[in-house]
Parts: sequence; structure tokens; C-alpha cells
Amino acid sequence: MTYEQLLVLHAIVSEGTFRGAAERLHKSQSAVSHMLKKLEDDIGFLLLSREAYRPKLTAKGEVFYRQATRALEQMQQLRTTARNLNAKHEASVSLAVTATYPLTPVLNVISQVKNNIRQQTSIFPGNHGRPTGAVTGTTGGYHHRDDGRGAGRSGRSHSVCQHHHYAGRAS
Repeated sequence: MTYEQLLVLHAIVSEGTFRGAAERLHKSQSAVSHMLKKLEDDIGFLLLSREAYRPKLTAKGEVFYRQATRALEQMQQLRTTARNLNAKHEASVSLAVTATYPLTPVLNVISQVKNNIRQQTSIFPGNHGRPTGAVTGTTGGYHHRDDGRGAGRSGRSHSVCQHHHYAGRAS
């Protein structure tokens, strides 16, 4: 069973005809029919009843099709994940707080987020289990920056932000 065969099954069911599936997939109708037949041979039962003008899922075909649809969705999610990792997309969260808002609760939340990110980033190669970004917290006058290595510094600033690079950098 191949991914392309599952796409063919999905196209036939979605379009309602072999011809519609062929047009959607930019294949010949005979190629679509052949791929479905090969899939049915591989799994050992008919997926579609061809008795009527329009193909209809058999009872086993309905169960198989539900699972196939889930597998196709998961493949799409996996492709999206791979594309995002290759593009080195970075997640960031920014939080602005007025100067009158108490600093301690904000920095506590930022610290919790930082610790969660530190635990999650160990699966990304190239960052040696540490975040590659920084956690920064400030209010109208006090500024603390933690670069993920335990080194901190203070200064003046006017925003509160947490920023983390998920895409590990090569060392």
C-alpha cells in the first residue's frame, strides 16, 4: 500500500467518479483504476462497489477509508512540520505590560514558560538541550535578561517579552 494509492482512493470517494478523480490527480482514468485495483489486491478486499454508475464504498471500504483519511491528514501534518523545520521557523511570544503592573507575577510566568521550553527543546539537534533564544522581562525601569545559560543581566527597558528560537542552530 502506498501513499499515492491512498490519494487515489480519497480522490475517487471525494469526486464520486473515476473520471473526476483522474482529472483531479492529473492522471489517466485507466491509471486511477489500476492504482485502486492494486490497492485492493494488496489489502485483500474490495474497497468500492462498481455495480452502479458511481462507485460506492463497501462496508469494509468505509472502515478502511476512515483510517486512510486519518493517515493522509497525518502525512500532511508531517509534511508541514518538515517544511517548517527546514524553513527554520521560530516561535516567539511577546507580552507588553504597563509600568504600573507588578513585575514579580509576570517574571514568574515567564520563568515557568522558559523552564517548559528548556524541557521541550532537548529533542532539537544543535542546541544541546538548551533554548537558543532568550527570556526577557522588564517593566518601566527594571530589566532582567536570561539567555538560557543561567547568565543574567539587568538594565532599563519598557517591555516584557519571551522569545525562543525552536530551530536549533548548528554548533
